[in-house]
Amino acid sequence: EPRRSGSLTPSEREAAFAALLQRRSVAMEPLRRLCFLDGVPDGVHSTSVHRALAWKLLLGYLPQQRSEWDSHLRSKRQAYAELRE
Repeated sequence: EPRRSGSLTPSEREAAFAALLQRRSVAMEPLRRLCFLDGVPDGVHSTSVHRALAWKLLLGYLPQQRSEWDSHLRSKRQAYAELRE
C-alpha cells in the first residue's frame, strides 16, 4: 500500500529531497507537496542545503533548470554588488 503524503520518515524525506533537487529540472509540484505536507527533514547534515534550495525554488529566485543555477546566482550576486556601490 502506497504511503500518504505527510507520513514519510526523516530518512525517506531526506532521500526524496535529494532525488528531487538533483534532477536536471526540478519538478515544482512534487517539491511543493514534499515541503508543505512532509516538511524539510530535520537534523540531517544536508538539511540546510535542501531547505535553502527548496525556498529559492519555491519563491522563484532560482530557475527550475539546474544547469542555469550557477549563471543565475552569479548575475544576482553581481546585481547586488552593484547596488551596494
